[in-house]
Amino acid sequence: MSKTVKEMIRHPMEDPDIHFTLLVLNYKLPRFFEYVWSKADSRVCADGGINRVLNYFAEKGVNDYTPPNYVVGDFDSVNQSVRQSVSEKGCEFIEIHDQDFNDIEKSLSVISRYGNTENPVIVLGAYGGRLDHTLAALKAGIIYQKLRIFYLDDDNFSTWIFPGDKGVIRPNVWTRKTCGLLPAGIPVKHVKTSGLRWNCDFGLSMHTIISSSNEFADDAEYVEIETSDPILWTNQAQKYEVIFPNGNI
Repeated sequence: MSKTVKEMIRHPMEDPDIHFTLLVLNYKLPRFFEYVWSKADSRVCADGGINRVLNYFAEKGVNDYTPPNYVVGDFDSVNQSVRQSVSEKGCEFIEIHDQDFNDIEKSLSVISRYGNTENPVIVLGAYGGRLDHTLAALKAGIIYQKLRIFYLDDDNFSTWIFPGDKGVIRPNVWTRKTCGLLPAGIPVKHVKTSGLRWNCDFGLSMHTIISSSNEFADDAEYVEIETSDPILWTNQAQKYEVIFPNGNI
């Protein structure tokens, strides 16, 4: 494998040497939640995300779950009984009331301060529900670009590609071939790719053209991407039954 390919972005669940922080937002959890939770080096819940986590384990009848390291926010969405039970397990609640920042930004600020910033951050719950929450989550990935942030759910795998990034290694299991490069609110003056069915060598913007419903080229093991500006890489997630053919984790 060449040096350039080694520097490319790999799906975090297909990197055998991965160490990561898991950040759970206040939206429904993906079917693979427990698998990712068990693999994380550290765990953070953004405000009401802790309700989602505890409800999940309660429905599964799991009492000896690993608690999050931190819960961050103004706690307007946190049940007090939840706060008490998780605190008893050693979880720290960090209260931030600044209304100029949303819960994911508050959580990423805590991760930047107390976590290992060399480790990427996997975000669950960014997609679906209210559109303003989705856009806020994507915006946070630009604000905290020093943290490699991956957004995962049952339908999507995405991450920001920044100037200087080399590209993306094609996942073997966790995604399908459909993908896209989206100038999500930021005009991209020029992006050049190889390894896609329809390669780019031009600018992208929301008022001209975007690269949606693209695909990996059949023989491509990776996609080289050179971009002048931040651009959102998105890839259709594989079905849960294909990732976990035995129906469990």
